[in-house]
Amino acid sequence: MEDNTNETLEKLKTRLLHQRITDWNSDNLVLENGARVSFECTAQDCCAGANGEWKAAKLEAMITDVKFANYREYEDDATTKYVELKIFHNQNEIAQADLYADNGNGSYYFSVLSVFINEEEIGDILYS
Repeated sequence: MEDNTNETLEKLKTRLLHQRITDWNSDNLVLENGARVSFECTAQDCCAGANGEWKAAKLEAMITDVKFANYREYEDDATTKYVELKIFHNQNEIAQADLYADNGNGSYYFSVLSVFINEEEIGDILYS
């Protein structure tokens, strides 16, 4: 994982803990205070890219922990980095987002994936 990922995770925890999930789709996780959590490729060159997508969420459960899990890299014509953002109520997973960033054709380029709450950039998650 990237050097500043722990800082991003701590900022996320500050904003998400003790909130309840009220709605979700693949682009946004919506909390009871109206906050929307989303992901965006904030920097990239040429054919590199990064994205994040919410895959599942259980509504009305209070958030008690936030973690990154299953970090992995895959190298082929490009290097692609993957990680999951998992949200928990006690020890039960209540939401998950699948995240990736790649460095494009021939690994000559770069991309950065960042997390946002209500269009405010919280921090970077992946660089490739």
